[in-house]
This record gives sequence, structure tokens and C-alpha cells, in this order.
Amino acid sequence: MYLELFFILLLSQIATATSSCFLEPGLPRFLKMQGDLYHDFSGGSSEKMDLQVRATQNSCREILWPEKHFQYAPTLSTHALNLLSQSYANPLLGRVSGAFSSLQGSKTEKNFKAELEEIKTIKNRNTRIRRVYELIARTMGAYDDALTVKEDFLESWLQPLRPSVILARARTKGTGGVCRHHEALLHWALLQVARPAGEKTLQLTENSFSVSTKSGCDDQACHVWVQLNLPYPTDRGLRFENVDLDTTWYQEPTILYSRNNGFSPTEKRRLREACKKVISCLLREARSSVRTAPQDRPWGPSPVNSGVK
Repeated sequence: MYLELFFILLLSQIATATSSCFLEPGLPRFLKMQGDLYHDFSGGSSEKMDLQVRATQNSCREILWPEKHFQYAPTLSTHALNLLSQSYANPLLGRVSGAFSSLQGSKTEKNFKAELEEIKTIKNRNTRIRRVYELIARTMGAYDDALTVKEDFLESWLQPLRPSVILARARTKGTGGVCRHHEALLHWALLQVARPAGEKTLQLTENSFSVSTKSGCDDQACHVWVQLNLPYPTDRGLRFENVDLDTTWYQEPTILYSRNNGFSPTEKRRLREACKKVISCLLREARSSVRTAPQDRPWGPSPVNSGVK
């Protein structure tokens, strides 16, 4: 009994120390938000710690290897694709904030809708974002490489990216599709919970956010993901910052420094140092736990689908 009590006390101390890794003054907003995602995580202390380490390593991977992850100034074609997706594709594909009514068919659709409605009752926006991210990653399954090489490639492009279509595909084939399907379902689901239940104001608050589609291309392929616009209260009113989400590449809820922005040399050094400091702190706590520490690499594990776009 005393041994069990010792382990419980040890793990509780680890959880507290891990959270403090994200309290460094001047820490970039995306890292602070990453740390806050698990503030009310219901799993065990060790599970929470492992998730924080992996997700933070995912975030910092894109800081250390920006050429692999669209960290450059967007081109004219990228601007055009972003504008097209937001002004034309979004309404066409059913991305309407009140579109709960479109999920009335199968049991899968009803369960998905019910979970979103439960998430919407949560006031803390970071918790809502994490819960939606987990829901999408769990629902979509693995990346569907077949869509890039098989006969259903054309069919997948012709199908509308409505939630009901994507959910049906995930249920029948075990995979929701590729990046455009991930982005479409994540985007739509986030719109449903962008404001907590009961919030009536039309303006964004510290409990709400807006959602947009982002895209980028490298020398091999193009990719789409979700961007959030988040207001934060300051002495001079609300300040807005962007972060990105990408369930195509990362299973763990991961907050990404806004892609497409590019880095100045000074900003890149600042972000790299912040990442190294936080990850070193997390790894120290991981090594002191009774579990095996995650692999000690500042850039973290490879993304889930790093070879595909």
C-alpha cells in the first residue's frame, strides 16, 4: 500500500512539474497554448506527460525544419488557393456554422453530432479545440494512400466534402481520406464549437475563435490544413494571433506555429530557443518518471503521414 501511495505522489508531482514547463515568461503563444491543451486532461499523469512531450515535439519539428513544412512567405498561387477555399469552396461544401442538421442519418452521424454538442457546452476554448482534434483524429483513421494511385482518385475528387460523406467513407473503408478530407471535417467540426453554448455576442471573445482554410505547396505536392484566429485580452483590448492544426500529419493534438508566415533570422532563433527550453524541461520530467522516457530528439518523432500531402 505504501509503495502504491509513493507512486501516486510521484506521478502527481510529475504532472505539476510538466505543466510548469510552459510557464516560462515570454514563451511564444503557440507553445503556451500547447501546454494549456491538457490542463484538464482526464487521463493518468504519465499519459498526460507523454502526450505533452510528443505533441510539443511535433510543434517544434516545424520550427527546426521549416523548409519541410511550408514555413515560407506564400506565393501568389497560394494566396489565390486560400481565397478560393474561403470565398467559394467553404459555402459550397456545407461549412456552415449551423449545419448540425446535416448529420441526421446514420448512427455514426448522430454519435458524431452528439459528441460535438457535448463539446460545445465546455467554456474553455482550448479544451474544446483539443476534444474536437481528438474526435477527428479518431474518426478519420489512417491516411488513405490508395486515393493517390488507384481508380477511386477521380471519384474522391468528385464527391462533395460534406461531413456526412466523409463520415460514411471513414465508417465503410476505415479511412476518411487524405488531407482535403481531414481539413474539411476538422474545419466543419471546429465551426460548430467556435463559440461555447450560450454565448450570444457576435464579436469574438477570449472563449471563441474563427476558422479558415490554409494551403501550401513544396516541390513535391500541395497540402491543406486548418488555421485558427484567436483573440487574447491585453491592456489595450483584444489581440489576435493565428495557430494551425493538421490532423493529417499529427495524431496527437498539436498546436503549430502559423505556417506560410516565414521566419526572420531573429524570429527563428527565438522560436528555436523557446522550443529547446520547453522540450528539455519536459524530457527531464519524463526521465524522472517511472515510465520510459520518450526518444530524446528536439525535433520529435516523425509526423504520422510525413511522406504524403
